[in-house]
Amino acid sequence: MKILNKKNIIISAHCDDALLSLGGYIIFLDNVIVVDIFGTCAWTKNTKIKDFNIITEINQAEEKEAIKKSGAKVIIYALPEALMRGYRLWNQKKILESDAIISHKISKIITAVIGSNNNIFFPMGIGNHVDHILINNQLKKIYNKLNAKDNKIFLYEDLPYAWYGDVNKKIRVLKKAWILEPYLIDISRSINKKINLIKIYKSQIDKIDCQKVVEYSESIIKGEKIERIWEVKRKNEKKFN
Repeated sequence: MKILNKKNIIISAHCDDALLSLGGYIIFLDNVIVVDIFGTCAWTKNTKIKDFNIITEINQAEEKEAIKKSGAKVIIYALPEALMRGYRLWNQKKILESDAIISHKISKIITAVIGSNNNIFFPMGIGNHVDHILINNQLKKIYNKLNAKDNKIFLYEDLPYAWYGDVNKKIRVLKKAWILEPYLIDISRSINKKINLIKIYKSQIDKIDCQKVVEYSESIIKGEKIERIWEVKRKNEKKFN
């Protein structure tokens, strides 16, 4: 299922987020560009590697390989992820005041890569990952600018965090500010390829993460494998076309 024959720009917090969350859909789409914001990495499941430069090199290499095999393209920006910016936890609830600078940089990056008449996908911010939240927060700031250029704007459900179960709560919160229109994407024909792509991220993803991705796809509609996205509009706008 394709929404429109446009360029599809997926704003991804880290190397792996786009394919984890939307990999089954990306495989079906033409003209996809994944934009990784926090491309300088501090985390790997290999605890023997302590050098951030090595971790970043490995993560980015995995991302480039996986995205290429998906048929998409990727642009990686070098902003440092949360654990490199003074956060003790990746899901720390309070945003540091110093991240005002990072927030401004995120806005500049997104507005620089997005033209007109495109589909744009933002993370919902499920799971309270600081980096995902910062990106989601930009939507309020730059929505009018994006909308004025005839772009369609969507939210995707962050995986594997959505598996933990606070999706409906997050949707209720978002609906206070936005009109959300759900789209259900049948990925039954692409789920196996999606999982094989995710397995490329050997430094970041475990077998249990792949299992969570499959289980979540089966939880939206019983007996089917689904990825769900939400078209976003302000409440004072006209109804959907």
